[in-house]
Amino acid sequence: RVSSVLGGIACGAVAATLSHPLDTIKSCMQGDVAEERYGSLTATTRRLLAEPGGPLVFFRGWGFRTLRMSIAICVIGELRYTLAPLFFPG
Repeated sequence: RVSSVLGGIACGAVAATLSHPLDTIKSCMQGDVAEERYGSLTATTRRLLAEPGGPLVFFRGWGFRTLRMSIAICVIGELRYTLAPLFFPG
């Protein structure tokens, strides 16, 4: 079970890191419903890159998201072991 938890943490970290930049762009666009600050995908990307911090702005909130995804993957993995006998007996 320890290897399953460690695997869940590693998979959560990789998944969060790979998907976080696009999630940041999406969140900015969703938060700006009137499109006053952000517009299209490319316009939002350019605007974020122009902010102080450059490319690092795409990783704001990375720690929290990584923690959340790692915990979710670990929970799902444990549920798989717990619920499998109930759904697939014998």
